[in-house]
Amino acid sequence: MPIDHRLTHRRTRSLAVAVRASVSAVTVTVAVTIAFTLAVTAATGASALAAPQKSTTVQVTRSDADTRLERFPVAPRGRWCAISGTGDLTPGQGGNASGARAVWRLGLLDGALVQATDATAAAASPTCVRATLDGDLVFASRGDLTPGAPGNADGSFEAWVYRSARATAPAAFLQMTSSAEDTFFQTFTDERSRAVLVSKADLTPGSPGNGDGSNEVFTYDVPTGALTQLTATGVPTLPRGVCIGGDCVFVESSADLDPVQSGGLGNADGSVEVFQLQLDGGQARQLTASAGASRFVGRDDFDRYAVVESRADLISGGNLDGSIEVYVVDLRDGNVRQLTRSDADSHFEAFAPRSRLAVVVSGADLAPGGDGDGSQELYVVDASTGSVGRLTRSAGDSALVEIGDDPQRWAVISCTGDLRPDVAGGGTGTPDLYLLRLTPRGRKAVRITAGDAAPHVAGFGPRSLRLAIDTTADLVPGGNADGSREAYLVTPRAKPIVRQVSSSPADTRAAAASRAFPVVVLESRGDLVPGSNTDGSTEVFLHRYRAK
Repeated sequence: MPIDHRLTHRRTRSLAVAVRASVSAVTVTVAVTIAFTLAVTAATGASALAAPQKSTTVQVTRSDADTRLERFPVAPRGRWCAISGTGDLTPGQGGNASGARAVWRLGLLDGALVQATDATAAAASPTCVRATLDGDLVFASRGDLTPGAPGNADGSFEAWVYRSARATAPAAFLQMTSSAEDTFFQTFTDERSRAVLVSKADLTPGSPGNGDGSNEVFTYDVPTGALTQLTATGVPTLPRGVCIGGDCVFVESSADLDPVQSGGLGNADGSVEVFQLQLDGGQARQLTASAGASRFVGRDDFDRYAVVESRADLISGGNLDGSIEVYVVDLRDGNVRQLTRSDADSHFEAFAPRSRLAVVVSGADLAPGGDGDGSQELYVVDASTGSVGRLTRSAGDSALVEIGDDPQRWAVISCTGDLRPDVAGGGTGTPDLYLLRLTPRGRKAVRITAGDAAPHVAGFGPRSLRLAIDTTADLVPGGNADGSREAYLVTPRAKPIVRQVSSSPADTRAAAASRAFPVVVLESRGDLVPGSNTDGSTEVFLHRYRAK
């Protein structure tokens, strides 16, 4: 499985995406829609309609087949995403008359649509696993996407990259690996344009080689095409995250990559430990040492702290019961600090952007004032001091969905309990969405949805001024009386403003939101731009809004 995720988050929230169509492929239709706004009063639950605001929805794909988001850029400044479909979206760019599942690169800013997979590659149904900051697309497949030399006639799992056109070179579809064994894409360093791979194959014979067939770490340099083996351990070694700047990766391994005789912590017992591995030269630095297994689960925005989860006693006497606890390793001096300590399992969720505050979830009462009911609650822990503050308290389970990158540090919480029992409408037992500020004086939740509305969060926009969601609820009274899934933009504040951005009898999904540009990608079977989608196929739309 690839680890293509935001490195500050432990679990990737679904941010599926799609976007705009090429002028050469479709006639772009623009619809200016009047979207209602709703001022939601947090304290009383009362609401009032605000003045209408203009928004622009553009249909960017058009065919008689379904089109969906394939991959959204991980980098916040990413300008391209990948969409896939069985229609012929760009006749003349290779085309897709056969009806195979093809992949296109879509520009979030200019709407340009470029077919990345030709008929041969599309027939093999490759999966796009990364949209890079440079606009390249990384693929994984058992198919023979590029027959010939080297090709993939044996059907092993291999990796490819679609290199977008540059001023100095045309677009190209390149095979990165070829062997009789499976090779899996793990992550990508946008700063260095390198794909990080894991393989049991001997991809670089003699340099140093992998004759024993163990899982080893390799990198592929996209600009030069150089394939480099970083580890030769004889045991599984797996990348789990990328350092800021892209010069190193965090890996888990049972090998002794940093032995005591070389000045390292050593791993003679063969336990699974966490290491920092340099991409140039492959030098390893061991971060954990114990008799048990440890996992890398994240880092902060400054590359000062690496976050580790472990059942091991990483600090002598700190985890005698063997529960899963959260630790941080100070990457400056290697010191380990235990952030959670209880008889129940705790997990890291995320670092608040540009801070030393780590959000963790636990069934234990990590801070005073708990009710002891064993529900999963959220806490914020200062990585430098270990001080713990409670974020949620209810009879249900809470989970972190998203954190904004604005100074207010708005977070989106999903909770099956009632974080605001003083406001009617909560506590139905189904997951409701709440806004919560991760600041010392801002820990009063604001409910966004209530009841069985199946809410989905697409993400925050620039400066976290808007939050894109979709739900079956009628958040703007009368705007969704039929109970279809519709997309909304929420302005985070103590009294949030909710604006409906789609209205159709068919479901519309807010697939993803760009953090760099005021754009939300929508997927819908509805005729959002009247007359443009009368056949009811799933099409991709861009909703643009004013980020003020």
